[in-house]
Amino acid sequence: MKKKLLIIIPFLCMSFLASCNKEQTYPVADMVVFGDQIYTANSNEEFIEAFAVKDGKYIYTGDANIASKYIGKNTSVYNYAFVMPSAIETHAHFLLENAFFQTCYLNAKDEKGEFLDKKTLLNCIEKYAIDNDIIDSEEPHLFGYGYDQRSIPANLELLYREDLDALCDGKLADVPVYIAETSLHQAWVNTLTLKRAGIKITLPKGESDPVSGILRDDDGVALGVIQNEAISYVLKKGFQYPILDDDGYQKAVKDTCYYLNQMGYTGHYDAWTNFDASDGLYKALYDVDENNELSCFFTTCYNITTYEYNSTKLDDILDKVEGYRNDYTNTHVEPKFIKLFADGVLESGTGFLKEPYLFDDQYYGEQIWKQNEMDEIVLESNKRDLLVHTHVLGDASCEEAVNAYVKSNMQLDKKTRNSLAHCILVDEPERQLIKSQEIGVAVNAGWLSDTSDHIYDLLIKKELQEQLFPYDGLTKLGVKTAVCTDRPCSDGPIDVFDYMGCMLLGYDNSTGNHVARRKVDITVKDAINMMTINGAWMANYEEERGSIEVGKFADFIVSDFSPFNCAFNIIKDIEVKATVFEGKFVYLKND
Repeated sequence: MKKKLLIIIPFLCMSFLASCNKEQTYPVADMVVFGDQIYTANSNEEFIEAFAVKDGKYIYTGDANIASKYIGKNTSVYNYAFVMPSAIETHAHFLLENAFFQTCYLNAKDEKGEFLDKKTLLNCIEKYAIDNDIIDSEEPHLFGYGYDQRSIPANLELLYREDLDALCDGKLADVPVYIAETSLHQAWVNTLTLKRAGIKITLPKGESDPVSGILRDDDGVALGVIQNEAISYVLKKGFQYPILDDDGYQKAVKDTCYYLNQMGYTGHYDAWTNFDASDGLYKALYDVDENNELSCFFTTCYNITTYEYNSTKLDDILDKVEGYRNDYTNTHVEPKFIKLFADGVLESGTGFLKEPYLFDDQYYGEQIWKQNEMDEIVLESNKRDLLVHTHVLGDASCEEAVNAYVKSNMQLDKKTRNSLAHCILVDEPERQLIKSQEIGVAVNAGWLSDTSDHIYDLLIKKELQEQLFPYDGLTKLGVKTAVCTDRPCSDGPIDVFDYMGCMLLGYDNSTGNHVARRKVDITVKDAINMMTINGAWMANYEEERGSIEVGKFADFIVSDFSPFNCAFNIIKDIEVKATVFEGKFVYLKND
């Protein structure tokens, strides 16, 4: 036995020494990328010279000489001026808007960029009804999309249900009609649609509508314009039809991916997936992913409304949402958010404020949820590992949502990554709680622009105006601040570099109104992190996506110029030249 050991030990030592003298071997990568400047959004290694990708993930990041060792016979090798992680959109409604694009699409502006007047809109709707034989179809209904509510005051016109009723020699009065505004926060409907939804055309004094958002005149007569919570109510009660068939929904999903990819995005929180009366968008996302045709990852929201909450047990609602999660979760799709509206918007006087509006010292805006109701929804959702994403514009609505999140965290003894959308007015106590409780914030940098009519001067005090849109202050405080556009697909700035310039300058490049409300205090690094790793963090995907880091999916974009090397007002002119999702090119600009 001793002799055998004496023979084995020298042999093992020789093998060990031989292995030490062997040169390290490197796996052959599918792709190796070199860059004049590569920003990773990884705080431990912010800038690198090159990276290698295999099977859709980064297998090396760092030195160019070492990255070269991963090059084999079939490795694709690229050299770019600038590379960064692809962006993640944290609050928008692109899926639904692309679904509406497949219907009666009204381009809100003419070739000169002027808003269409009501007569032109009506002509477009009538032509669509005739060309598509809507009136004589088996289940006649007309969906449309694309008017802009800003055109109404601009043209001193009002939209009435009777205008739609009169189309096609009055025959369209017998067809439910729904025309969505570009923001999706307003819609134009005919009389039949309201009646089918159980909305009284003339509301007797002392009575109230079953849902808020039905616009009426001084005599209680419904105008035909609905907004916010009334939108999904009227659609579901008044139509009971899907907007599209299965093929139409799938086309909407693919169009959304293409649009996002060419703008530099590979991730999207869709904030209103259950908008219509069907499961069409959920199913389409699942089916397109099943066919390996999704070039973005999607996390989707289910919008709980007050009317559903008041008419259905919360457990039953959350059971339904869990059913969506079980049925439609796939490789790149996850229904995981509850969406709540805590208020409206400041511009219409429906944002919920702590101080009254200047035009009425007794009016504080619209509080959609009572505190105890929001507390219950947040807690019960979090118990089921469903995150809550709340629309907050005013400081009072922000306080309400933050309070609900804090209570849930305390009861569950964990920091659940609930999030806030917009957050344009946030008091200091709420800012500190947002940071300490690890609440995500999706901000709209493009909204910081001053407006030509100085509308905020009519709404809130000057000292409050100076606090609007605090995305830079939240970022400096250490809040995980991410970027959302909340824009329609047909309107900008959505492009990564266009929006980056907007964030840094404090104004919206798309409007031509280059007046910042105040100086913005963030850096290019801040802006990129807000568009990438912070968005991944909000969705609990920061271990998988959002930065150029070994082990993560290779999602990145390239351009021919670096935003680090130019003035802020030039960044908007940089173009996305290519977008890569999980190691595959999903967009290439043809130059």
